[in-house]
Amino acid sequence: MKKILFVGITNFFVRGGGSLATLAYYNAFCHEFGRQNVNLALPAEFCYGPYAFAIAVPPRKRWLTYLKLFQGRFHRYYDFFRKYLKKHHDEYDVAVINGGFYAGDMVKMFQQYGIKVVVIHHNYEPEYHMDNRTLPTMGGLTPFFVRRNERNAYLSADLNAYLTQADIKLHQQHYGNCNNTFCLGVFEPEKVECFPNERKKVSSISNKNIVITGSMNSVQTICGIMDFKKHYFHIVQELLPDWKIIIAGRDPDPRIQKFASDYSDIIQLIPNPENIDDIISRGSIFLCPTNVGGGLKLRLMDGLRHGLPVLTHSISARGYDAFFGRPFFQIYNSEQSFVIGVEKLKDYIKGKSEDTKISELYRSNFGFEAGCARVKHMMKLLNFN
Repeated sequence: MKKILFVGITNFFVRGGGSLATLAYYNAFCHEFGRQNVNLALPAEFCYGPYAFAIAVPPRKRWLTYLKLFQGRFHRYYDFFRKYLKKHHDEYDVAVINGGFYAGDMVKMFQQYGIKVVVIHHNYEPEYHMDNRTLPTMGGLTPFFVRRNERNAYLSADLNAYLTQADIKLHQQHYGNCNNTFCLGVFEPEKVECFPNERKKVSSISNKNIVITGSMNSVQTICGIMDFKKHYFHIVQELLPDWKIIIAGRDPDPRIQKFASDYSDIIQLIPNPENIDDIISRGSIFLCPTNVGGGLKLRLMDGLRHGLPVLTHSISARGYDAFFGRPFFQIYNSEQSFVIGVEKLKDYIKGKSEDTKISELYRSNFGFEAGCARVKHMMKLLNFN
């Protein structure tokens, strides 16, 4: 059997949605097909520690980077793999590329050597890149180059894999029909313990806490927390007057710091926590206020794995269809729906619902074993066993 080339773009040592999802996919491929049959490629600066063995894709020299920008090539991978494949193409049957933007100008290059290409679309990238004002959008001015690459990847790939059904529909709406689509979803990057899902009753809680986690320096998180401050914070003050809010994550933006400082009697800000599980375990409700950006918000997985009931903005609910309609999973996109969500979670915590199987449902959809089964099924679509 020839090998699988797995192309990643993220740092596996950084706790973030893209990193955790990519690591989960890589581990699942290794689990199903053997680590010796899966070659990992990463940016050279991320090839250290347990990933020092990876194929290192070096950064471009600065002058070359600017030159390539004028040619419409915004990443380092195309030139590297153009040379790499000349020597190593006969080693591979399949290439798995994370991100349509990166895959868009490489798919046909792989296919000309007879290598089938799976593109894992982590989101609808024009939406993601514009929201985050990335370089390929000229700081949020135009999605042209991102859309061009993603369209090429979508229409040319042998198989397009997605985190959510919503993203499949978005691609179909914008780019038409393609060869194959598969909803791979997301899952834990390894076998992990799901915490007991015994419901915490309000009457027995000494510290009634709402927990918010995430990368506190990202555009998406900042927008979400500022939206919560403007439209929903007063509702928490009114409906849950004796509750506290814990905000924890990497490198909090000054705006988040000021929000916490202005309401220090209610909000505790924990920057760069060493153990996020310890913090989440102190919560009784997990809140995800992120209201921009495509793809699936992995931070919700933390709350669900701990067995916490969830209150989430509708944008962040994408990909969690298995929890829709459950009393412990409330979705909002207006002040009215936020109020309804809070009231229903109050009833849930008080024990008015018999549906307490949060962790069980989470494990069957987002556990590592469930993810491996989906990877195996996906690869059968390419006749790769």
